[in-house]
Parts: sequence; structure tokens; C-alpha cells
Amino acid sequence: MLKRAILISQVLFGLVSLSLLARETPTLSLCIDHYPPLQIVLENGLATGENVEVARQFAQNLGYQLTFTTDIPFKRCLQWLEDGEVDLMIGLLDSAQRQQNYHMFLYDDHTIKRFFIRNEAEDILDFSDLAGLNIAVVRGARQFDLFDNAPGGYFNRVAVNTLPAAFGMLAKGRVDAVVCTDYYGTNIVKSHPEFTDSIKQASYQVINGTKVYIALSRQSEFAFDAQRMNQKAIEMYLSGEFEQLMQTFQRHNPQWY
Repeated sequence: MLKRAILISQVLFGLVSLSLLARETPTLSLCIDHYPPLQIVLENGLATGENVEVARQFAQNLGYQLTFTTDIPFKRCLQWLEDGEVDLMIGLLDSAQRQQNYHMFLYDDHTIKRFFIRNEAEDILDFSDLAGLNIAVVRGARQFDLFDNAPGGYFNRVAVNTLPAAFGMLAKGRVDAVVCTDYYGTNIVKSHPEFTDSIKQASYQVINGTKVYIALSRQSEFAFDAQRMNQKAIEMYLSGEFEQLMQTFQRHNPQWY
């Protein structure tokens, strides 16, 4: 029975592949915001970055090509994905609600979350030091379980559309801290002189096995292909292809780190 199930799965996989090849190369739309080094919208409008190169190769391995939005705020991308106005997003954490709206394909499972504060501020040494602070977060983004599930009122989340906007608020003293993935925040501080002179990393960081996903809208016209996409994502994850793509981008683009 198991061999028969595997054979049927392989046949279906092949039929889908042939149907895609039999017509003009189908195109998936990927919604991104400018979020270096993961998602970078260059001055000429072209897109690159760790996430972009992962998504591009993932699509290519499946027989698709990609188009990209230019620079859409994260929260709006989520809404477009839910509505099926775009097919894909990448770099999402999992949740029950997202599982209802999207097919989720694992591609990475390691992140470091870091807090950034003004130079003159008292250091943040552990989670308890967040009590009472105004903390800027990108609207719609998840961080880590302890932070995301903290009781209301423990600290104040200040939602912003972009990470540079969050750091701008921090530099002006409108919030006490910004939380984000380590190298996103480091890159923004390094690339803005006004932030370099006024903002530092707090000591507190969270290193965890956060799983990060490519998401396909359940409203996408290509949702029929979700099972094959998931099989390909598992193959690329287990073989280390996803990790290699990210490491290659890092090695060839040190200016973003």
C-alpha cells in the first residue's frame, strides 16, 4: 500500500509538472517590502535579498517564474495575500490564523531577536526589563512566543509600517525600544548615520528555533499546486538547498550585513 501511494504521488507530481510545461511558464506574484538584507528593492526597481533569492529558486524548481511588488508595507502584503491579490509572501512565522488563510512551506528555522535602545537608555538585560516600555514593532509581524503572548499592559506595543520608521521613532525618543531580527536592525542602524550616533543594541537577545515559512494564498489560482509545492519545499529544506541559497547571498553581498 505504501509503495502504491508513493507511486500515485509521483505520477500526480509528474502530471502537474507536464501541465505547467505544456503552456507558457506560469507566473507567481510575491509581495515584498524593503527589508534588507532579506528583501531589497533596488533603485532600478529590481528585487533581491535572501528571501527573494530563496523564493526565486523555489519557484524555478517548480516550473514557475516570479514577479514582485515594489515596496508594499508588511501589513498590506498580508491582507493582499489573504485576499488572493498576490500569490506568495516569504519570511512569515506560523500561527493558527495564518494556517487558515495560507499554505505554509518551511524554509528556515533559526533567528535571533534583538532589542535596540538609545545610547543613554538603561540597558535591557532580560525580559522583565521590558515592563512598562513603549516598544516599536512592525505592524502584523510576530517576534517570539514570550513577547507575542505577553499579557496586555505588560509593555506597550507601538505598531509601525516599516522598520526604518520604528528606528526613526526611537531616535526621536518617541519609543523606548525597537524589537526585530538581529541583522535587520543592525543593517538599518549601520546604514543611517543619525541612528549610528544615537542607537545601540541592548544586551537582551532571544536565540530560538523560530520556524520561518513561504506562504501561498489559499485564494491563489495556483493553490491547487500546494501539495507539490510543499513536497518541493521539504526536499529543498532537508537537502540544505534553502540554507545554501541564503549563505551564498550573504557571502556575495557583504554590504548588506
